[in-house]
Amino acid sequence: ATPARLPTASPRRPTTLSYPAPPLLNHQSTMMLVCFLAACMSLRPILAAETATSMAGSESMSNHQYRIHHSHMSHVEPSALISSVLSDVRRQSILQNDGGGSLVDIDVSSTRLDDAAAVSLMKELLPLLKSKIDEADEDDSQSETKARLLIKLALAMNKLTPSGASNLLDTLTKKDDEEDAINATIPVENGAADVREKTNEMNMESDLEETNDMFEASSNEHTANDATLDELTSTDTSQDATTTLIEAPSILVEELDLSFNDIGGHGIHSPNVQMLDSVRRLFEGGGAAFIPRILSVENCGIGPAFCRSVGRGILNAFERKNSGESNNLRYRPSVLRIGGNNAIGDAGTVALAAALRMAMRNDSDCKNVLEELDLSSCNVGDAGAEALALAISSNPGCLSRLDLSNNKITDAGSKALGRALVDAAVTSPTIFEKIILDNNDIGDDGALALAEALAVGAVKSISMRSCSIQAQGTASFGEAVVSLANRNNRKSSHFHVDLSGNHFGTRKIKKKKRSHVFS
Repeated sequence: ATPARLPTASPRRPTTLSYPAPPLLNHQSTMMLVCFLAACMSLRPILAAETATSMAGSESMSNHQYRIHHSHMSHVEPSALISSVLSDVRRQSILQNDGGGSLVDIDVSSTRLDDAAAVSLMKELLPLLKSKIDEADEDDSQSETKARLLIKLALAMNKLTPSGASNLLDTLTKKDDEEDAINATIPVENGAADVREKTNEMNMESDLEETNDMFEASSNEHTANDATLDELTSTDTSQDATTTLIEAPSILVEELDLSFNDIGGHGIHSPNVQMLDSVRRLFEGGGAAFIPRILSVENCGIGPAFCRSVGRGILNAFERKNSGESNNLRYRPSVLRIGGNNAIGDAGTVALAAALRMAMRNDSDCKNVLEELDLSSCNVGDAGAEALALAISSNPGCLSRLDLSNNKITDAGSKALGRALVDAAVTSPTIFEKIILDNNDIGDDGALALAEALAVGAVKSISMRSCSIQAQGTASFGEAVVSLANRNNRKSSHFHVDLSGNHFGTRKIKKKKRSHVFS
């Protein structure tokens, strides 16, 4: 008997998936796409050249930039983390004597470093880098150029307190013969010191309240600035004065990031007079090569007292420079980023503006009092903006880049800034690099003032994203671009305007009234 044949399954047909047809482009979308592609084709040679330049620059820097990143290692003990960072520095040959120098980027953010650990890292790191530079100079003694080293240190999101930050800054500003005094600096806990600290805190609080009352009672920016000027100039410049000159230092601190540490006195920790004195000495400079060029203290709970200390340090530095006591304005912070500190407000902004206005530069060695000032999200209003405008117009070139985004500035503050930029362009050959006013309640009138500054070539870059600018203000920027293109004496060939995030709407065209014809 033949076995029964099993029924064979019929081959399955491949299932066909049906997708909805893509929507057709309308005429407007097609024209926008064509214009975008045409612009890309016209800019292709420029973009190619810029890409080649940036690639060449990155390749040249890749041989001289060394990253030692141990961030977000909260599970590692601070002592073990410091040992790992130092061993990485010892292991690498980070110096090359070709005249270009090297950059060491050390990131220990969010690693639970406390005051003692942060200061210990800095004290052990600097001598180690000094020894490596000495070794490189000995190995290449015939070279005319000495080895140079730049340091970037990120200590953000750790457990630093005002006392620890003060000791850290003192480590950078003190000279070698004062290191023993730094090592002996410990938090004072006896009764007399507590009474003295409480007295200083009470004096600082009363000083802060007096400044705020004086600021609120002022009817214009002149009164507020004059009050702050008297307070800033009352500081004695004889104390902590240093006259030692350092020529061509082999180690320079490029950036120090202390952001997201409660060191300002407006958070959990109380205000610290020692911290304010350290900030003042940092901005005085005094020839210490370890002073960072970029100081980031964002979201640290700092307030007007911190800004007043910065202003005192700036004024002391320029007074010594103008009197011939010091020639080291280069070795002090020139980029200050203090965004995210709501306690600064108008009072702190007025203090900084007063220092910018009074710090007169008698020579061409110092281009700016500050290259960049970041006051984003600092609760700055029109009075603070007007104080900065007064500084820009009275002392042209005191500032190059200004960030006032996410504040409470309206048309009044924007008008003052626009007029100040125009006045500064008339009296000074320098040009303002960039001003950022994103997310402020600025309308068409404020946009018109800044558009006039752009039309005369007083500023290279203007950013007013997510403001209250409508069609009238946008049209003023369009007219400014046309006027700028027709100018033959432009100080720069590249300008940038960002108005994204504004609801432009439709421009209202005023109709001419017809005259009545009488027969």
